[in-house]
Amino acid sequence: MEKLTYSLCQSLVSLPEVTKPTQQLLSDLSKLCPDIGSITSSSTREARLLLSSVVITLYPRQVLEQQGPAELALISSAERLLVSFAKLVGLRKSSRRTRLMVFTANWLHFHQAFSAWKQQDSSRLLAGFRDHWLQLAALTQTVMSNDSTVHDQVQSTWLPNIERQQQEILRRVRQVAGQAGVTQFVASVAQPTPAAQPASAAPVPADGDSSNGSDTAATSSSSGSSDPSPPSASDSVAAGHSGQDAASGHGADNSGGDGNGSGGGGGSDGGDSPRQNPVANAEAPASYVNVMELAQNLELAHEIIVDDEFRLKKPEAEPGTLADRVQRTMQAAFWDVLRGQLKQDPPVLDQVVALLAEVKEMLVANLPTQRVTSLHAEIDAGLDIDLIRQQIEQGALNIKALALFILSLMGRVCAPSRDPEVQQLKDSLEVPDLDIASTFKGIMDLLSAMRLDLANHELRSLRPLLLQHAAQYERTKFGELFPSAPASGIDHTFAWLRKAQQNCAIATPEECRPLAVLHQGFADLITENVDGMPETWWLDTERLAAISAQLSCCCLVQSISVLISGVLGQRVAHDVQFMSQLRDTLFILLDDGTMSAAAAEQARENITAQVISSVNKFHEKHKLAPLSGDLLQNLTAAVGYAYSPENPVRAVLSRRLKSCTRQAVSKLGNADLELPQGFHLVEQRLKSVLLSFARLAAYNQKVFGPVYSSVLQTIFNA
Repeated sequence: MEKLTYSLCQSLVSLPEVTKPTQQLLSDLSKLCPDIGSITSSSTREARLLLSSVVITLYPRQVLEQQGPAELALISSAERLLVSFAKLVGLRKSSRRTRLMVFTANWLHFHQAFSAWKQQDSSRLLAGFRDHWLQLAALTQTVMSNDSTVHDQVQSTWLPNIERQQQEILRRVRQVAGQAGVTQFVASVAQPTPAAQPASAAPVPADGDSSNGSDTAATSSSSGSSDPSPPSASDSVAAGHSGQDAASGHGADNSGGDGNGSGGGGGSDGGDSPRQNPVANAEAPASYVNVMELAQNLELAHEIIVDDEFRLKKPEAEPGTLADRVQRTMQAAFWDVLRGQLKQDPPVLDQVVALLAEVKEMLVANLPTQRVTSLHAEIDAGLDIDLIRQQIEQGALNIKALALFILSLMGRVCAPSRDPEVQQLKDSLEVPDLDIASTFKGIMDLLSAMRLDLANHELRSLRPLLLQHAAQYERTKFGELFPSAPASGIDHTFAWLRKAQQNCAIATPEECRPLAVLHQGFADLITENVDGMPETWWLDTERLAAISAQLSCCCLVQSISVLISGVLGQRVAHDVQFMSQLRDTLFILLDDGTMSAAAAEQARENITAQVISSVNKFHEKHKLAPLSGDLLQNLTAAVGYAYSPENPVRAVLSRRLKSCTRQAVSKLGNADLELPQGFHLVEQRLKSVLLSFARLAAYNQKVFGPVYSSVLQTIFNA
């Protein structure tokens, strides 16, 4: 199920169809146990506060851009509140008393966490507002000092624009902190500092040079920046700030907020669809980040480089978790509310506006970002939100025609593999009992899938460029994480290579040189139990575990085949078709050969049963006597013996595999790898795994070669 987008979730929790039942439910809960006391005032604000916990749980990074202690405490508190609420409403009245007490405690805790976060957030907003005010004051000083030849332009254009932005700042300060906060704000910006003079009747500092005054410097520090430029885009989102250049004169006059200081400041700063954050009234960030920005993440860049088949996937909550249940509930609620509104006579189309604005944004996100195309203009004209609102007011909106227009655009920009899905949605508009809500749900799901297609295409295009600079990039990032390396800070790497030196001295004493020790260390990572993953391999911890599991499964399957051949005789061992089918079946039972050793041990009974079943079918096919007595007992024991490390067959295969792994690493992943005798049944699979690991080890050596050289020199000189 496609996750409901952030902006649509905001729209949903603001609807009366959602807030009023929530308010009534809170009121009913407060009456269940009068001796506990009222848990809520059952006001609209309390209902919205409860609903905000849903939004925080589903979209923590969009609501709380910064993830400090206050934000993490708020997220945790929101999750506990929802868990207790879900348990409470699902119980019989006779069982609710205890659950109500738990809910009450979590409700009060969420109130406290929300208030603490809001106080911190408000301080951050006010600091940003103050910085912007001082920048405007400095700009006033600049334009006032211009030559008299531009005096008329200054008086008619610049100063009025600056004044409007200052008034906008005061309005937003009032939203955040009330009138008392405005008084304190005016006093703080009026402290004398050596720069600008007042530009108008609006209160401004006598001297506003934001680079000198100590009070200004303290404010800049508290807001996280001493840069004299306007607040950053992220600050603008958090603060509800217009984020525009102070000299542009285009202050945002359409921001939201309830004006009571309880809901945070600011709102959307224009565009076709003003959206209110139910928690802080701040505009939602973009649903997708730029692919180049994603590539700046070390872990993601590493995955793109080492995994030829890497693809971005749709994030999904783990089934059965709180996030999954809340997500599904919100998803169903949104479309149910929309479906109910469309069935009214006349239909209520307010929610459709928010939906179309989201569709427009997602369509644009699927277009090239490097240039403006004719499709941009076509989308702007066909999905003009202001025009759509006018059509709704006049009762002239043809929502089916809009859906067809959207689908025709999608058909022009989607990958060819998506054409059948587009056509299926078009066909859904022609059925007699048209459910337009379901069609739009399909449109939203498909647009999300198309955006993922585009992101993966961009990643594939980016991969050759990343490969050119990957080693240096990872080496640089590693140096930032471990600035004192290799002298100190990488204890696991030292311990791993010391152990590798000991193993190399045992396995090949005549060749125990630094490079051979490094290759021995690489082999140990997937064939031995390494105490503490080396810091240079942290990004590949899961990948190494998977490779090790595949090698273990190959050894197990080959051991089983050898042992049962000894029990059943050469007729079975020489039947290539039977042994191949048995191998494939065993790998399926071992999760395609990726099952860990511990999990494979737990699957022993199933594997034993499958071997017996396969042998019985073989006997039946060749008209042999079915398994019974000692033969059946010996076969069962043989399968169990294959699991034992003391099993000579398994031990020999393991030793050969370790030697082969060192050989694969030393050849740097060359395809002419020769496997030792005894692995004929799993040869192709085993060779593929070893070559894959050898290429990974070669890349790791390329990245961290200087680190390894220094560490090995220290070890050999010790």
